[in-house]
Amino acid sequence: MKEGRALGFFAAVSAALIVIATVVLRIYFRTTVEHRAMLISAGLAFAVQLGSYALLRPSRSGRGGPGELMLRWGVGAVMRLLVLVWYAPL
Repeated sequence: MKEGRALGFFAAVSAALIVIATVVLRIYFRTTVEHRAMLISAGLAFAVQLGSYALLRPSRSGRGGPGELMLRWGVGAVMRLLVLVWYAPL
């Protein structure tokens, strides 16, 4: 898959999962304040997921050093954790 197509596919799948989760969670959380918090959280989650995927996706050639895949996975996990730790107190 080409870079742009792969990123677009990842974005579409992520957006679909976020929409499904939001619809399901709206059954349990009914106030407008909770809905607004869900939308802000969903937007942040989408941006972080898409950004980390775009930044950390291996090059098209697939020729990486040993352990590069684990390094990319680890950096993505740390990035997500830092955003979660930063956003949670807000």
